[in-house]
Amino acid sequence: MTTNKTEENKGNILIVDDTPENLQFLSATLLDGGYKVRGVINGKMAIRAARAGSPELILLDIKMPEMDGYEVCMQLKADPKTSEIPVIFISALDEVLDKVTAFQVGGVDFITKPFHLAEVLAKIEHQLTIQRLKKQLLDRNTELQQEIIEHKKAEEAAAAAWLAKSQFIANMSHELRTPLNAILGFTEVMSRDSFLGDESLENLRIINRSGQHWLELINDVLDLSKIEAGIIALDERSFDLYQLFDTLEEMFQIQAEAKNLQLKFFVEQNVPQYIKTDEKKLRVCLINLLGNAIKFTLDGGCIWLRVSMESKLQLAESEIYPNSTSGEPFLIVFEVEDTGVGIAAAEIDTLFDAFVQTEAGRNAADCTGLGLTITKK
Repeated sequence: MTTNKTEENKGNILIVDDTPENLQFLSATLLDGGYKVRGVINGKMAIRAARAGSPELILLDIKMPEMDGYEVCMQLKADPKTSEIPVIFISALDEVLDKVTAFQVGGVDFITKPFHLAEVLAKIEHQLTIQRLKKQLLDRNTELQQEIIEHKKAEEAAAAAWLAKSQFIANMSHELRTPLNAILGFTEVMSRDSFLGDESLENLRIINRSGQHWLELINDVLDLSKIEAGIIALDERSFDLYQLFDTLEEMFQIQAEAKNLQLKFFVEQNVPQYIKTDEKKLRVCLINLLGNAIKFTLDGGCIWLRVSMESKLQLAESEIYPNSTSGEPFLIVFEVEDTGVGIAAAEIDTLFDAFVQTEAGRNAADCTGLGLTITKK
């Protein structure tokens, strides 16, 4: 028996009861409540109807001829096509053992006859709500699984792209630096020729300066590419920090003297001579900062490098490198100050962006716009 109306369908329900009066009463009541209802009078018909119609809920009587409700429920739960359909038992049996058996065979609820209509409607709506929420959860889970798959594919594609880019840049850098180093070497050799005139020497110096700038740009692009690709790791080693300062001072002293600049290093007494950190990366950072200071300080100016050690109590947890193997980390502060042209307030926010230059940087022909980016990263 199937009944329906044109109102909005609140859910598809299969009623199984061998008493026609109960079947008709429940069908009429649920139909008036906005449900789509199908009624059958025995277990075999119930199983066929459940497989064919996929109802959202089954109201199942227990005491029926040939096949009782327990057996019907067990067969429904054994069939993958109908196993997820919730079953509410409706029966005059009200012993505890009857109810326990009902739940053991797969029922989700139990209504005792004679039933109250409000109770039936409430339990039906409760189970349908659970089913709707369950479906939403499953649908969302499916969407999330698909998103995870797509995200993984995107990550793999991005990783492949990064690898390809890194390999390309590394290969191109090698191909460019090899002839460039040869050019720079020949300019150095040719500049020692005593028979060259002043104009030729100046042309060689121009070639050498341009080549050095080109080489610096190639190295910066390669370093930035490695950083962005995540293939640069912390390489902690113990070394003499004071010797590093001496090396840097010797390196930049010639450039400072050429511009008549005063280069002064101040190291506080509590700064340890021997430390364990990534010496190469520290050197690169200090070279970039001191190089910028010399580059943008006018003749006759002054540049200071100040080194101090913070109290251990002031060392924030976020400032400790997570992969550090040092036993007792502490914070050393390096400050570079100069009397150069300065930085406009409007340029501060983009100061560390790749290839972004300040006005002073744009005026300098040998500025790549990568030094501070590499230093910060």
